[in-house]
Amino acid sequence: MTPRPLRKLLGAARRRWRAWRDGSPPVPVFFKLELSRACNLRCLHCGVPDDPPAPEGLPLERWLALVEEISAWAGPCHLTVVSGEPLLADGFFPVVEKAAREGLAVTVVSNGTLIGAPEARRLSEAGVRTLILSLDGARPETHDLGRGVPGTHARVLAALERVCAAGLAPRTQLQAIIAAHNLAELPDLVRLAEERRLAGIRFQALQPRGEGWRRFWPEDPGEVSRAIDALLELQAGGSPVLNPAAQLEALRTYYRDPGAEPAAVACRCAATLYIARGGAVHLCRAMDPVGDVRSASLRGIWGSPPVRERLAAVRSCRRPCILMNCHYPASGALW
Repeated sequence: MTPRPLRKLLGAARRRWRAWRDGSPPVPVFFKLELSRACNLRCLHCGVPDDPPAPEGLPLERWLALVEEISAWAGPCHLTVVSGEPLLADGFFPVVEKAAREGLAVTVVSNGTLIGAPEARRLSEAGVRTLILSLDGARPETHDLGRGVPGTHARVLAALERVCAAGLAPRTQLQAIIAAHNLAELPDLVRLAEERRLAGIRFQALQPRGEGWRRFWPEDPGEVSRAIDALLELQAGGSPVLNPAAQLEALRTYYRDPGAEPAAVACRCAATLYIARGGAVHLCRAMDPVGDVRSASLRGIWGSPPVRERLAAVRSCRRPCILMNCHYPASGALW
């Protein structure tokens, strides 16, 4: 197997050559497949349940063909399976297994409630590079409040036991939203990740989405600042806080003024293609699609005028949405 740093360099060289050959913008590095929008939780900070009904999804055969196309055109690269809860998606495991066989670095983001021992083993055997589990509180009442379903915390901890038993601990990350109800528990979440010998934990900004996000917005920016100080102290001491220090400082500013534009950063959407469950292709999910895989190839879409126009819009965008989270430069987030 080619060493990971060499694969990264090889992928970058191939993408540059393919862009030159096609006369296209730089070929994307990150791909997201929205296999489904279904979810078994009702998170109060999530807007997915309130979105309009999604169109009929692509058949499994098309998703598998897309994985092959991504590998041939952009690989080696990163592929994330996204949805409400990915394990509810028909064809989830075939797509993940196919992507890993194609040499793609596969990330799965899950709420953790559906990972039993068989699922944990299969995720490990499939070659998933990164498994991200959402956990917003060290106490059951904290996590369950935001997730809208009692017992969710216990199910996530049980999933953690199973993925660790399956050998996935070094590839598993926790992910927590910074909110009013969990500020005092953020250090405990870091310690939990450390005690379980996970890859670490990543903290994200609360976004103004969903039916109840306002009740979770911290009213005292000073309290947020003190919580971030605690995270920075843990990080400096060697604890596995995965956000770069600059991102944590940016989060401090965000909670003081959520409308302020982040300084001197650019969103990673310019290097990302998001394929929605019905086939629409986006650079940024908050912007209109640039094409549709039901009628065109990804390579063909990428070379089209709408992509060049959207790239200009993305590169000039300074909205603190996903830019504050997984698309923050140098965050190390792979989704």
